[in-house]
Amino acid sequence: MKVRVFSTENCPYCRMAKDYLKAKGVEFEDINVGEDRAAADEMVEKSGQKGVPVLDIGDEIIAGFDVPRIDAALEKLKMGKQAKPKKPRPDALKKVYDVLVIGGSAAGLTAAVYAARRNLKTLVLTKDVGGQMSAIKSIENYPGFVDVSGSELVKVMDAQAKASGAEIVIKEVVELNEAEGKAGEKLFMAKACGGEKCDEYLGRTVILAMGKTPRSLGVPGEEGFVGRGVSYCVTCDAPMFKGKDVAVVGGGNSAMDAAIVLSAIARKVYVIHRRSEFRAFEQAVEDARRKKNVEFVLDSIVTGVAGKKFLEAMTVENKKTGKKSELNVEGVFVEVGSDVNTKFVGHLVNLDENGQVKTGKNGETSHAGIFAAGDVTDTPFKQISVAAGDGCKAALSAYNHIHGFESKYVVDWTKQNSKK
Repeated sequence: MKVRVFSTENCPYCRMAKDYLKAKGVEFEDINVGEDRAAADEMVEKSGQKGVPVLDIGDEIIAGFDVPRIDAALEKLKMGKQAKPKKPRPDALKKVYDVLVIGGSAAGLTAAVYAARRNLKTLVLTKDVGGQMSAIKSIENYPGFVDVSGSELVKVMDAQAKASGAEIVIKEVVELNEAEGKAGEKLFMAKACGGEKCDEYLGRTVILAMGKTPRSLGVPGEEGFVGRGVSYCVTCDAPMFKGKDVAVVGGGNSAMDAAIVLSAIARKVYVIHRRSEFRAFEQAVEDARRKKNVEFVLDSIVTGVAGKKFLEAMTVENKKTGKKSELNVEGVFVEVGSDVNTKFVGHLVNLDENGQVKTGKNGETSHAGIFAAGDVTDTPFKQISVAAGDGCKAALSAYNHIHGFESKYVVDWTKQNSKK
């Protein structure tokens, strides 16, 4: 039975799904629905989704990069490499990692590179590889690259982390607690889940690098239309709205970038923003304003989205006049910022008023053995380069902590130094 993956060219979650199938030795047909309109229509009809990826495995249609469902479908068809059943092992015999890195974007992958190069047993636990960085179409301020897409940068970082010796497991950490190992050794235990299956992992140190997750609008109808008109990834889903009327909600750089990308694909693009001023760079706003099919709807908020099987309209309220109006759109791209998910570590480390992890200059937190890096921390500079630098410092700090060293200058850029 043939396996098919409906995807778009720059979709990071599509790449992860395809890489996962390749790693399991599964042959599949890759169908670019951004270029093949008939295939796009078939995907929508089969899945009821306008978001990618969609996997067609036997009689299973799977929307999104859903590892448990993919594994179940492959097992049903007896395809791919099947893991041998493992005998239960007592807690005392569980593998103990030197470093558990929680998060798999710039901060986490950089931390993994540096930790593994210091000959530390390193495990990255992450719900996806790349996070929000994967969805950026063009990055022009990362050293070493004049212009690179987020998905390409993630691919390089991922490969480098693995080449350095780090293990990467696609599971989301839901709990983190202190634990005790042999002879009373102080450890940490992370509980990570993929679908309904959860496992526990032990580590001597932890690096928190979860980054941020896209914030939803929280309006009536939004949740029900996710994948059916509501999207949080313009890089993934924009090709599905060729010639359609769509809206972008937000006033930051990501919103302006989304409007510019969509202006080349959609017939009409509304930009809905709650103020008349923008958080985005002036140049980004001007670039969006110059697009003839982009219309700004300012001082306005979205109060709801509606439709039948798919999204058909959104309601907008002007905050100054109170006037409500309806925009007939088939797609709404939400770009209203991000939130940190630090609830599972709040009992271990100090957080600020925004839920961000408080850190020292070398990534140390209020709890010995736990370090943090990137956008999840209280740094005011949410940049990929900053996150990567944070990840480097956190890994070297973890190394020093394990070996009982004070923070000091550590040279690490050649093969000769990689295993000292």
